[in-house]
Amino acid sequence: MTNDDIEYTWEFHKNTKLPGGVLNRVYPDLYNSKHVPRLFKTYQSELDTIELRLTDDLEEFDALHALENEVNQDERFPYLETIARILHYSAGITKTLTFSDRSHQFRAASCTGALYHIQMYIISARLPGLAAGIYHYDPEHEQLQLLRKGDYRQAVIDAAGKNYTIEDSPLVIVYTSLFWINAYKYQSRAYRHAFWDSGTIMANTLAMASMLDLTAEVVTGFVDTDLAAIIGIDPAEELPLAIMSLGYTSYTGLKEAPPLVPEQFTSVPGELQRDFPAIRKMHEESSLTSIEAVQTWRDAAYEPISVEPTDIVQLKPQSTRKMASDPLEKVIARRGSTRKFAPAWLDFTKFSNLMKMGTQPIPTDFYGEFGQIYNKVYVVVNGVEEVPIGSYRYFPEHNQLQSLQQGYFREECRKMGLNQDLAHDCAVMVVFIADLEQLLEVYGNRAYRIAQLEAAIFAGKMYLAAYAQGIGATGLTFADDEVTAFFDEPNNLVSFMLCLGIKAKKS
Repeated sequence: MTNDDIEYTWEFHKNTKLPGGVLNRVYPDLYNSKHVPRLFKTYQSELDTIELRLTDDLEEFDALHALENEVNQDERFPYLETIARILHYSAGITKTLTFSDRSHQFRAASCTGALYHIQMYIISARLPGLAAGIYHYDPEHEQLQLLRKGDYRQAVIDAAGKNYTIEDSPLVIVYTSLFWINAYKYQSRAYRHAFWDSGTIMANTLAMASMLDLTAEVVTGFVDTDLAAIIGIDPAEELPLAIMSLGYTSYTGLKEAPPLVPEQFTSVPGELQRDFPAIRKMHEESSLTSIEAVQTWRDAAYEPISVEPTDIVQLKPQSTRKMASDPLEKVIARRGSTRKFAPAWLDFTKFSNLMKMGTQPIPTDFYGEFGQIYNKVYVVVNGVEEVPIGSYRYFPEHNQLQSLQQGYFREECRKMGLNQDLAHDCAVMVVFIADLEQLLEVYGNRAYRIAQLEAAIFAGKMYLAAYAQGIGATGLTFADDEVTAFFDEPNNLVSFMLCLGIKAKKS
């Protein structure tokens, strides 16, 4: 499919592993937990703003149902009030806590190290309450900042290789990473975090879209430099990651986009900002450079090896009609990363529900004709009713666990989770692993992005399914080679690790 230099991806992956990755030690004395970067993007020039008002009345829409991503295909488009809710419950500030004599603002979706580097931009047609334009979402002040006036959706369609799903959508969201904010702590590994952290946000966006009966699709094929130019970002410090189309209308009023005056809407540089050439290089190596390249990439066909599970444990999720959980917005508002697990077992039905709803297919452009997910889903069960303790591979299409090893693996979990107690104490560890060699062969270097983004969206859905049922969850960083060795996946890509269990009560 591609002439990409895939050796660079292998080199980058090897050198950003934990522990010991050399690209994780570029600035050995940079991080100080008492002095972190400003976590909100601030523009140097004053921009027109639109206040986003959140109503007090929450939708009583079941969170588990929202994870199905099933919506009415009739004509639907968002109002300003709807956009406000989608943005807030995707990446807005949901709680403020004080500890260690400091105030900490936490967002709607999890983020590595609570270093919130993911940005959201909307590119909109003229909608009720909102003029056509390009806007940046400012969660600090709960507002939209106007960057360009006019309908630029056609420019996005072109950048996305003439993707006509976008043509039918009155609203487009672009997700980016101000990567240096996260790299302040995690160095070059932050490039991997860009897809983990945007994926958990997208899980929230997709769930909100489902609740509001809006069609949605994640678009990952686009000309990177063109998309960056549309929203006016500098790829030296901020990277375009993905697009999401929202809503459907039979009449979009699409016209030729207004002239795109080259302009970077400069943000205020951070005092802790550093350059990370390896991140910029990895993004460049995995970029698509023309409309034709996007179309060729999109037409590639990945066919995973079919496996018929044996020695299975059949999970028994409830029928969708019988599933009952807390309302989505309440779940998102209270969600947080669990800091300590209690020595308690998970209910079998709740665990079954979580695994099923967390791996529902993602509406996206990166599933080809075979429609198979790219990551294998592995599970270590330390405490689930009716499931023998041991390691498993999970097959979403059958709701089945295939037994790999029976036994007590809490210490192995601790090693895989970089010796963290959370990894040892959890009831379940879920690990996503992708066959990187095969994906690179089909999709080129962009496969490195896709695999991690897919896993993160699934993990984000699992977060919501867990908290909807009173189960705690936390994403963990991991020792790459310990994980691949344990699951006999040598040299492959560990895309995400999520730990689940009952949250310990504060003493």
